[in-house]
Amino acid sequence: MATTARQHPQKGEFTIDVREHGYPEGPAHVLVEVSPLDQETFMVIMAAGVDGRFSFDVSIGESGIEIEKAYIEGMRAGVDALPAWVAPIRERVETALEVAAS
Repeated sequence: MATTARQHPQKGEFTIDVREHGYPEGPAHVLVEVSPLDQETFMVIMAAGVDGRFSFDVSIGESGIEIEKAYIEGMRAGVDALPAWVAPIRERVETALEVAAS
Protein backbone atom coordinates (compact mmCIF):
# COMPACT_ATOMS: atom_id res chain seq x y z
CA MET A 1 0.00 0.00 0.00
CA ALA A 2 1.50 3.30 -1.09
CA THR A 3 1.34 6.40 1.02
CA THR A 4 1.78 10.00 -0.04
CA ALA A 5 2.99 12.85 2.07
CA ARG A 6 0.70 15.82 2.00
CA GLN A 7 2.57 18.77 0.56
CA HIS A 8 2.04 22.16 2.14
CA PRO A 9 3.16 25.60 1.10
CA GLN A 10 6.37 27.01 2.42
CA LYS A 11 6.44 30.16 4.46
CA GLY A 12 4.71 33.04 2.70
CA GLU A 13 3.74 36.62 3.34
CA PHE A 14 1.47 39.31 1.95
CA THR A 15 0.19 42.76 2.87
CA ILE A 16 -3.43 43.82 3.03
CA ASP A 17 -5.39 47.02 3.63
CA VAL A 18 -8.40 45.75 5.57
CA ARG A 19 -10.19 49.06 5.01
CA GLU A 20 -10.64 47.99 1.39
CA HIS A 21 -12.42 44.86 2.62
CA GLY A 22 -15.19 46.55 4.60
CA TYR A 23 -13.37 47.45 7.83
CA PRO A 24 -12.95 51.26 7.67
CA GLU A 25 -11.66 51.44 11.24
CA GLY A 26 -9.06 48.73 10.65
CA PRO A 27 -5.40 49.27 9.83
CA ALA A 28 -4.35 50.46 6.37
CA HIS A 29 -1.33 48.19 6.23
CA VAL A 30 -1.12 44.72 7.77
CA LEU A 31 1.89 42.53 7.05
CA VAL A 32 0.80 38.89 7.23
CA GLU A 33 3.22 35.98 7.49
CA VAL A 34 2.07 32.36 7.21
CA SER A 35 4.37 29.57 8.38
CA PRO A 36 3.77 25.82 8.57
CA LEU A 37 4.05 24.37 12.07
CA ASP A 38 3.40 20.79 11.02
CA GLN A 39 1.54 18.90 8.26
CA GLU A 40 -1.87 20.21 9.29
CA THR A 41 -1.23 23.42 11.25
CA PHE A 42 -0.08 26.88 10.24
CA MET A 43 0.78 29.99 12.22
CA VAL A 44 -0.52 33.30 10.86
CA ILE A 45 1.25 36.39 12.24
CA MET A 46 -0.19 39.85 11.58
CA ALA A 47 1.86 43.00 12.19
CA ALA A 48 -0.56 45.93 12.10
CA GLY A 49 1.67 48.85 13.10
CA VAL A 50 0.18 50.92 15.91
CA ASP A 51 -2.84 48.60 15.97
CA GLY A 52 -0.65 45.84 17.36
CA ARG A 53 0.60 42.36 16.64
CA PHE A 54 -1.80 39.47 16.43
CA SER A 55 -1.43 35.82 15.51
CA PHE A 56 -3.43 32.66 15.29
CA ASP A 57 -2.83 28.99 14.59
CA VAL A 58 -5.06 27.35 12.02
CA SER A 59 -5.61 23.73 11.11
CA ILE A 60 -6.86 22.42 7.81
CA GLY A 61 -10.04 20.43 8.18
CA GLU A 62 -12.66 18.99 5.88
CA SER A 63 -14.75 22.17 6.10
CA GLY A 64 -11.91 24.66 5.59
CA ILE A 65 -9.56 26.15 8.12
CA GLU A 66 -10.28 26.40 11.80
CA ILE A 67 -8.61 28.86 14.15
CA GLU A 68 -7.27 26.82 17.07
CA LYS A 69 -5.32 29.37 19.13
CA ALA A 70 -5.08 33.15 19.14
CA TYR A 71 -2.50 35.57 20.50
CA ILE A 72 -2.55 39.33 21.00
CA GLU A 73 0.83 41.00 21.50
CA GLY A 74 2.28 37.53 22.14
CA MET A 75 -0.16 36.67 24.94
CA ARG A 76 -2.67 33.85 24.57
CA ALA A 77 -6.19 35.14 24.00
CA GLY A 78 -9.56 33.72 23.10
CA VAL A 79 -10.23 33.36 19.39
CA ASP A 80 -13.20 35.70 19.75
CA ALA A 81 -10.84 38.39 21.13
CA LEU A 82 -9.25 38.84 17.70
CA PRO A 83 -10.41 42.05 16.00
CA ALA A 84 -13.17 41.78 13.39
CA TRP A 85 -10.80 43.02 10.66
CA VAL A 86 -8.99 39.66 10.83
CA ALA A 87 -11.84 38.16 8.73
CA PRO A 88 -10.47 39.10 5.27
CA ILE A 89 -7.01 37.89 6.31
CA ARG A 90 -8.44 34.56 7.42
CA GLU A 91 -10.34 34.25 4.13
CA ARG A 92 -7.22 34.96 2.07
CA VAL A 93 -5.18 32.43 4.06
CA GLU A 94 -7.93 29.83 3.70
CA THR A 95 -8.07 30.34 -0.07
CA ALA A 96 -4.28 30.10 -0.42
CA LEU A 97 -4.11 26.92 1.67
CA GLU A 98 -6.97 25.30 -0.25
CA VAL A 99 -5.29 26.08 -3.58
CA ALA A 100 -1.95 24.75 -2.32
CA ALA A 101 -3.57 21.54 -1.05
CA SER A 102 -5.31 20.75 -4.33
